[in-house]
Amino acid sequence: MNILVTSDARNLPHAYVMLVSLLDNTPPVGVNLYYFHNDIHEDQIEKFKEFFEGKLNRIEFYKLDTKDLEGLYSDERVPLPTYFRIRCAEVLPSDIKRVLYLDPDVIVKQSLSELYDTDLKGNYLGAVEDFFPYEDKRQYLKIPAKHKYFNSGVMLIDLEKFRENRVSERTLDFARKAGSVVRAYDQDALNAVLYDKWLPLEQKWNVTNICYERERSEKAGDPETKKMLKNPAIIHYTCSQKPWDYPCEHPLKREYRRYLAMTPFRGTKPNGYTAWNVIRTGRARLYGKMPPGVENIIRSLESRIRGVLRQLNIGLRDRSQGQKS
Repeated sequence: MNILVTSDARNLPHAYVMLVSLLDNTPPVGVNLYYFHNDIHEDQIEKFKEFFEGKLNRIEFYKLDTKDLEGLYSDERVPLPTYFRIRCAEVLPSDIKRVLYLDPDVIVKQSLSELYDTDLKGNYLGAVEDFFPYEDKRQYLKIPAKHKYFNSGVMLIDLEKFRENRVSERTLDFARKAGSVVRAYDQDALNAVLYDKWLPLEQKWNVTNICYERERSEKAGDPETKKMLKNPAIIHYTCSQKPWDYPCEHPLKREYRRYLAMTPFRGTKPNGYTAWNVIRTGRARLYGKMPPGVENIIRSLESRIRGVLRQLNIGLRDRSQGQKS
C-alpha cells in the first residue's frame, strides 16, 4: 500500500497523528510512505524515521521547491506545498502505479485495504463527492451540470493514467491561468481538469465537517447515515478550527487527541488553550442552554459585579497614590 502525504514543517505533527491512526486500524500490509515537503529539516526527518521504524515498510521524503509553484493562488491557511500532490505522477518513481493520498488533517478509523483495492474502472482517481453545496463551483470552473465535484483530501490515484494524460502539467497550468478563481486551491484545479475522469467513493472514506451539519444533509435522519457519522472510516477535519485548536466543536475531536497521545507530541496543548478562553467558552456554552430570562439575569449580575470590582480597583489605586505623595 502506497501512501502519499504533502505538507510543510508546521503540519508535520498532524501527519504523525494521521499515520498512527492509519497503522492502528489497518492490518500490517506493508505500508510505503512518500512524503512531499519544502521545509522539513533533516533532524526532524531522522526523528520521524526513528519513530516509524518497523511500522512502515518504506519511508521516503521528497524535498520540492515552491519556486516551481510561483503564480499559484495560496494563503496562510493553505500554503503552496499543498499543490505538491498534483505532481505525484512526475515525482514518484515510474514503477509505482497507484498511490493513496491523505491530508494530514484526517484520522483513519477503519482498515484502508478495502479502499486501496478499489477498482477505479478506468478513471484517473477515486474520491468522495464534496458534501458542500457546489453549484457556484460548476459555473466558475466550467464543469458541466451533470458532473459532480469531489473533495481532494482523500484520493486514490492511478499514476499511470496521470502520466499518460499529463494531468500534473494540465492541472498546474489551469491553476496558474485561473488565479484566484480557484477558491479551493488545487482541489478546484483538479476538479476542473478531471470532472469526468473520477470515480465517486462511499462517503465513509472522507467524512468532512459539513456532513455533521444536519440542516445541509437531506439524509441526516437516515439510520445508515447516522451510523456513518458516528463511526466514519476516515474523519476529515475541514473546519477552520482544527482539533489542535481551542475551542473546536467537532463531535469527534477527541479521536485526534487520542492518537496524538501515541506520538512524540503527546501532552501538547491545543492552540489558544488559555484559562481565559476556557472560561469564556464554558460561559458561552452555559448561556446557550439557559432560558432567555435566566440568561439576562445572570448577565446583569455579571455586569454589576464587574462594576463593583472596577470601583474597588480604582479606589485601591487612588489610595496607593495618596500614600506615595
